[in-house]
Amino acid sequence: MLTKQGCEFVANKMTGRKGTIFTATYVSLFNEYESEHNGKTVAIDSSLEHEKLVYKREWLIEMRKQNVNKAHELRNQDVKLYLELGKVADDYQRPRMATDFRNEAICAMQALPVGARREYSATEIGNIIGVSPIAIGKWANKLGVKRDADMSYRDHDGAWRYFPEALKVFQDNALEIQDDDLGL
Repeated sequence: MLTKQGCEFVANKMTGRKGTIFTATYVSLFNEYESEHNGKTVAIDSSLEHEKLVYKREWLIEMRKQNVNKAHELRNQDVKLYLELGKVADDYQRPRMATDFRNEAICAMQALPVGARREYSATEIGNIIGVSPIAIGKWANKLGVKRDADMSYRDHDGAWRYFPEALKVFQDNALEIQDDDLGL
Protein backbone atom coordinates (compact mmCIF):
# COMPACT_ATOMS: atom_id res chain seq x y z
CA MET A 1 0.00 0.00 0.00
CA LEU A 2 3.08 2.27 0.00
CA THR A 3 4.72 3.92 -2.96
CA LYS A 4 8.37 3.26 -3.63
CA GLN A 5 9.24 6.59 -2.03
CA GLY A 6 7.08 5.71 0.98
CA CYS A 7 8.89 2.40 1.35
CA GLU A 8 12.24 4.18 1.23
CA PHE A 9 11.06 6.54 3.95
CA VAL A 10 9.93 3.64 6.17
CA ALA A 11 13.10 1.67 5.48
CA ASN A 12 15.27 4.63 6.51
CA LYS A 13 13.48 4.76 9.87
CA MET A 14 13.91 1.04 10.60
CA THR A 15 17.08 -0.30 12.13
CA GLY A 16 18.62 -3.68 12.78
CA ARG A 17 17.47 -6.96 11.31
CA LYS A 18 13.88 -5.85 10.67
CA GLY A 19 15.10 -2.83 8.72
CA THR A 20 17.43 -4.92 6.61
CA ILE A 21 14.73 -7.49 5.84
CA PHE A 22 12.19 -4.79 5.00
CA THR A 23 14.60 -2.93 2.73
CA ALA A 24 15.68 -6.08 0.91
CA THR A 25 12.09 -7.19 0.45
CA TYR A 26 10.73 -3.91 -0.86
CA VAL A 27 13.67 -3.31 -3.22
CA SER A 28 13.23 -6.80 -4.70
CA LEU A 29 9.49 -6.36 -5.12
CA PHE A 30 9.75 -2.94 -6.73
CA ASN A 31 12.49 -4.09 -9.08
CA GLU A 32 10.43 -7.14 -10.02
CA TYR A 33 7.35 -4.99 -10.60
CA GLU A 34 9.24 -2.46 -12.73
CA SER A 35 10.82 -5.22 -14.85
CA GLU A 36 7.34 -6.69 -15.48
CA HIS A 37 6.16 -3.27 -16.68
CA ASN A 38 9.22 -2.40 -18.81
CA GLY A 39 10.77 -0.09 -16.24
CA LYS A 40 7.66 2.06 -15.93
CA THR A 41 6.05 2.80 -12.61
CA VAL A 42 2.38 2.03 -13.03
CA ALA A 43 -0.30 3.94 -11.14
CA ILE A 44 -2.30 2.03 -8.54
CA ASP A 45 -5.80 1.05 -9.64
CA SER A 46 -7.91 3.04 -7.18
CA SER A 47 -11.10 1.08 -7.92
CA LEU A 48 -9.58 -1.98 -6.26
CA GLU A 49 -8.11 -0.04 -3.36
CA HIS A 50 -11.36 0.37 -1.41
CA GLU A 51 -12.06 -3.38 -1.40
CA LYS A 52 -8.48 -4.15 -0.44
CA LEU A 53 -8.52 -1.58 2.35
CA VAL A 54 -11.79 -2.89 3.80
CA TYR A 55 -10.47 -6.45 3.71
CA LYS A 56 -7.11 -5.39 5.20
CA ARG A 57 -8.83 -3.41 7.96
CA GLU A 58 -11.03 -6.38 8.95
CA TRP A 59 -8.00 -8.66 8.89
CA LEU A 60 -6.00 -6.27 11.11
CA ILE A 61 -8.86 -6.01 13.60
CA GLU A 62 -9.11 -9.80 13.80
CA MET A 63 -5.34 -10.18 14.25
CA ARG A 64 -5.37 -7.62 17.06
CA LYS A 65 -8.19 -9.51 18.82
CA GLN A 66 -6.18 -12.71 18.53
CA ASN A 67 -3.09 -10.93 19.88
CA VAL A 68 -5.03 -9.70 22.92
CA ASN A 69 -6.31 -13.24 23.57
CA LYS A 70 -2.79 -14.61 23.15
CA ALA A 71 -1.46 -12.03 25.63
CA HIS A 72 -3.99 -13.23 28.22
CA GLU A 73 -2.98 -16.85 27.59
CA LEU A 74 0.69 -15.95 28.05
CA ARG A 75 -0.08 -14.14 31.32
CA ASN A 76 -1.89 -17.26 32.55
CA GLN A 77 1.18 -19.30 31.67
CA ASP A 78 3.40 -16.77 33.47
CA VAL A 79 1.31 -17.09 36.63
CA LYS A 80 1.58 -20.89 36.55
CA LEU A 81 5.31 -20.76 35.86
CA TYR A 82 6.04 -18.36 38.73
CA LEU A 83 3.96 -20.46 41.15
CA GLU A 84 5.83 -23.60 40.07
CA LEU A 85 9.16 -21.81 40.49
CA GLY A 86 8.03 -20.76 43.97
CA LYS A 87 7.36 -24.43 44.83
CA VAL A 88 10.77 -25.47 43.52
CA ALA A 89 12.44 -22.71 45.56
CA ASP A 90 10.59 -23.96 48.65
CA ASP A 91 11.79 -27.50 47.96
CA TYR A 92 15.38 -26.23 47.87
CA GLN A 93 14.77 -24.18 51.03
CA ARG A 94 15.14 -20.80 49.35
CA PRO A 95 12.36 -18.80 51.05
CA ARG A 96 13.49 -15.43 49.70
CA MET A 97 13.57 -16.73 46.13
CA ALA A 98 10.17 -18.40 46.63
CA THR A 99 8.73 -15.09 47.82
CA ASP A 100 10.15 -13.30 44.77
CA PHE A 101 8.56 -15.83 42.42
CA ARG A 102 5.22 -15.59 44.21
CA ASN A 103 5.35 -11.81 43.98
CA GLU A 104 5.96 -12.13 40.24
CA ALA A 105 2.91 -14.43 40.04
CA ILE A 106 0.82 -11.84 41.88
CA CYS A 107 1.95 -9.12 39.45
CA ALA A 108 1.07 -11.34 36.49
CA MET A 109 -2.33 -12.16 38.05
CA GLN A 110 -3.15 -8.48 38.47
CA ALA A 111 -3.08 -8.13 34.70
CA LEU A 112 -5.68 -10.89 34.30
CA PRO A 113 -9.42 -10.32 34.23
CA VAL A 114 -10.44 -12.26 37.35
CA GLY A 115 -13.89 -11.62 38.74
CA ALA A 116 -13.89 -8.05 37.47
CA ARG A 117 -13.80 -6.33 34.15
CA ARG A 118 -10.42 -6.07 32.49
CA GLU A 119 -9.12 -2.52 32.43
CA TYR A 120 -6.57 -1.01 30.08
CA SER A 121 -4.42 2.08 30.38
CA ALA A 122 -3.92 4.41 27.42
CA THR A 123 -0.38 3.03 27.15
CA GLU A 124 -1.62 -0.58 26.92
CA ILE A 125 -4.19 0.29 24.26
CA GLY A 126 -1.59 2.35 22.40
CA ASN A 127 0.75 -0.66 22.40
CA ILE A 128 -2.03 -2.94 21.13
CA ILE A 129 -2.88 -0.75 18.15
CA GLY A 130 0.57 0.77 17.66
CA VAL A 131 0.06 4.42 18.59
CA SER A 132 1.07 6.77 21.38
CA PRO A 133 -0.93 7.04 24.64
CA ILE A 134 -1.53 10.69 23.74
CA ALA A 135 -3.28 9.60 20.55
CA ILE A 136 -5.48 7.26 22.63
CA GLY A 137 -6.51 10.13 24.93
CA LYS A 138 -7.21 12.39 21.97
CA TRP A 139 -9.29 9.74 20.18
CA ALA A 140 -11.09 8.73 23.38
CA ASN A 141 -12.49 12.27 23.38
CA LYS A 142 -13.26 12.21 19.64
CA LEU A 143 -15.03 8.85 19.84
CA GLY A 144 -16.98 9.68 23.01
CA VAL A 145 -15.28 6.92 24.99
CA LYS A 146 -14.53 9.20 27.94
CA ARG A 147 -18.18 10.26 28.17
CA ASP A 148 -19.44 6.68 28.44
CA ALA A 149 -19.21 5.14 31.93
CA ASP A 150 -19.51 1.65 30.41
CA MET A 151 -16.29 2.22 28.50
CA SER A 152 -14.04 4.22 30.81
CA TYR A 153 -13.52 5.98 34.10
CA ARG A 154 -10.92 8.17 35.76
CA ASP A 155 -9.05 6.41 38.58
CA HIS A 156 -8.00 7.92 41.92
CA ASP A 157 -4.72 9.14 40.38
CA GLY A 158 -6.59 10.96 37.63
CA ALA A 159 -5.55 8.52 34.89
CA TRP A 160 -8.12 7.19 32.48
CA ARG A 161 -8.84 3.47 32.57
CA TYR A 162 -10.62 1.79 29.66
CA PHE A 163 -12.82 -1.32 29.59
CA PRO A 164 -12.84 -3.97 26.80
CA GLU A 165 -15.75 -2.16 25.11
CA ALA A 166 -13.50 0.87 24.69
CA LEU A 167 -10.66 -1.29 23.39
CA LYS A 168 -13.04 -2.59 20.71
CA VAL A 169 -13.95 0.98 19.71
CA PHE A 170 -10.25 1.84 19.43
CA GLN A 171 -9.54 -1.32 17.42
CA ASP A 172 -12.46 -0.60 15.09
CA ASN A 173 -10.95 2.84 14.42
CA ALA A 174 -7.30 1.74 14.55
CA LEU A 175 -6.40 2.69 10.99
CA GLU A 176 -7.69 6.24 11.37
CA ILE A 177 -5.98 6.58 14.77
CA GLN A 178 -2.69 5.28 13.34
CA ASP A 179 -2.89 7.64 10.36
CA ASP A 180 -3.62 10.57 12.66
CA ASP A 181 -0.79 9.61 15.03
CA LEU A 182 1.60 9.52 12.06
CA GLY A 183 0.28 12.85 10.82
CA LEU A 184 -1.11 11.40 7.58
